[in-house]
Amino acid sequence: MEKNSKKYNKKLIIGLSVSLSVVIFLIISFVISLFIAPQIVLDQVFAKAPMPDYQLVAGKVTYDRYDQESFPREVTTFESSKGKLDAYYFPNSSSDDLLVFIPGLSEGANSYLPWIKYFYDQGYDVFSFDPTGTYFSEGKTQIGFPQRIIDAENAIKFIKKTYHYDNLYVMGHSMGAYAAIGVNYLCDDIKASISLAGFNNNEDFMLSFASKYVGDTLVNLTGVFLRNYSKQIFGEFSNLNMYDVLNNIKGKAMIVQGKEDTVVNYEKDSIAYYQSLITSPNVEYILLEGPYATHSGILLSKEANEYRQIVNSEFNSLDDESYETKVQYINNINHSLYTEINAELFSSILEFIRNS
Repeated sequence: MEKNSKKYNKKLIIGLSVSLSVVIFLIISFVISLFIAPQIVLDQVFAKAPMPDYQLVAGKVTYDRYDQESFPREVTTFESSKGKLDAYYFPNSSSDDLLVFIPGLSEGANSYLPWIKYFYDQGYDVFSFDPTGTYFSEGKTQIGFPQRIIDAENAIKFIKKTYHYDNLYVMGHSMGAYAAIGVNYLCDDIKASISLAGFNNNEDFMLSFASKYVGDTLVNLTGVFLRNYSKQIFGEFSNLNMYDVLNNIKGKAMIVQGKEDTVVNYEKDSIAYYQSLITSPNVEYILLEGPYATHSGILLSKEANEYRQIVNSEFNSLDDESYETKVQYINNINHSLYTEINAELFSSILEFIRNS
């Protein structure tokens, strides 16, 4: 009888140990899902973006490729929530108006120099910056999409303290387009905002975008925790809809979207898709169609899009070649054509700004 009792107790102890191990495993899994996995996912999606090696980058996307006497630039810094950001001021002596250009994910001001130059040549002063976690700006990572709104607000605060302008305009592409609308939630004296391929909601777009980096499975497992983690970081900005911002906008806004965009999908992610919920009469839309109505294709001329396909294909074929061979290839391409802007689109934007 005593022997059977000992066997029973031994089985009970083993059973309890196994049950306890399962509980501990579940608790650890929950903690990982709740605290660790979301940070790992977001740190990967919004990783620090280093300055590109421009010897291997095509296009007029570095200031060294411009005549600097006819296109002067002042380099400065301003403070954002996670440290100092590098900024660039393009003063035009004939202007009383300033356009702030907000870069997209992992991009700095250099990436948009052809478009900055366009508005400079049209008589506007332009201000742009390298966002948090981008190039040499401070920040261990880019943190998340709403950080671009915070950076834009701090840029505008710096501008108001440093310069004096009658009219302030804001324009951005992709993540910068989202911020160009979102910053109106914080600033009520922007005369006009232009969104180029902007998405509507941080949390929704964050999940669909993250799945491209880490896969659907991990995002599906951690989706709720990703949303909660984003709320902890960004508070009310985390789930802010741009259509709500637009319905309360003080100035005017233009929403530009390509229907072939596979990054900010028109019917899933874009601000433009929510026109039926936007009641403000101060919002205009340009919807682009055709093979080059893509995420970045909308910014470029037809000739530039065609030339890019050739250059990118040829450059990719050099993967096994030496660094020097790749540099020589980039040196010999037509940088101006590679980043030739969509003149028809930007002349419409220019007219919109002038009539605002």
